[in-house]
Amino acid sequence: MIEFSETAPHEYSVNPKALRRWSGERLSLQTDQDGTVHARFRYDGTTCTNMGRPLGFLYEVTLGSRQAGYPILEQTCVPVPGDTGYTAMCEYQRNGGELMAAIGRDKPLAGMPLDRVLTWRRAANPAGCYCDSYSREHKWGLVLETIHYALHRHDD
Repeated sequence: MIEFSETAPHEYSVNPKALRRWSGERLSLQTDQDGTVHARFRYDGTTCTNMGRPLGFLYEVTLGSRQAGYPILEQTCVPVPGDTGYTAMCEYQRNGGELMAAIGRDKPLAGMPLDRVLTWRRAANPAGCYCDSYSREHKWGLVLETIHYALHRHDD
């Protein structure tokens, strides 16, 4: 179950310098004529085992218009095409099909306004792998906060 706090609007859990850098280096945004926003974020990390093998995942998020409060319409997370680092994750080696299915099912905050990421209470889990749900939630939080930051053009 997703829990929310009563945090003030625009209070990020991530350092604004990191958000600024990630929004410039890892995020691309495209806005359609109807106001729909397509965001693509590249996450690069390492496995927690097997000597820290690099891995990359692509996050794609479709948001409704600004006027509608940027509702989260679609979310996907898949390995970067051609990247095989994910196959070195311990959970992938135990049960790869189930892990990849779980990653595909993860759609936190789907249907909610993007602002909800600012009050989403999630466990801090900076592990680079995707083996457990807390680690995946942590990454989704980073992605959604970066998108929020970019759309609100902060100049911290």
